Amino acid sequence: MTFRQALIIPFVGAMLVGMARGVSAQDLTDPDAVASLVAEAIESGDSRALAGLSAGQVELDLGAGSSVYSRDQARYVFTSFFEDHPPSDGSLGDVSVLEGLCTVRGRYTSLDSNQPWDVFIRLGSSRGAWKLKEVRLTHNLMAPNKTPVLSTHQLLPR
Repeated sequence: MTFRQALIIPFVGAMLVGMARGVSAQDLTDPDAVASLVAEAIESGDSRALAGLSAGQVELDLGAGSSVYSRDQARYVFTSFFEDHPPSDGSLGDVSVLEGLCTVRGRYTSLDSNQPWDVFIRLGSSRGAWKLKEVRLTHNLMAPNKTPVLSTHQLLPR
C-alpha cells in the first residue's frame, strides 16, 4: 500500500460512515443543519446520533442536575433518558447563532407524561465543525393560572 492509499482509505471510510448516518462533512459546517440533525435525533430518541454529533465532552441536564460527560458516556445517559421518557412529540426552533456559539430552544413531549419538557441546546464551533456541547431538558410544570412552578431539581444549589 502506498502512502497516498494509506491516507485516502481512512478518509473514504469516514465519508461512507457519515453518509450512512445521513451526515456529510459539509453539513457539520452549517449550524442550522447540525441543529436540525440534533432536533431530529431528540425527537426520535436516537442516542447514537446525538452522541455522534457531540463534542468530546458534553454537558447534560436531563432533569436530574447538570454533569459533564464524554461522548460515549453521553450516549448511555441519552439512552437511559429515552428509555424512561420515550419521545412522543417535539419541536425545536428559535435558533440563534453568534460568533462560534449556536443555541436552540424548543419543546419535547414524552409518552410517559403530558407535561412538556423545555429544551435548550448549545452547539459550539471548533475547526469549522459544529458540535453538540450542551443539552438541558427541564420539565415545564405550569399551574392552572399559567404561573411557572419550579421542579425540585431546579431548587438544588449548583
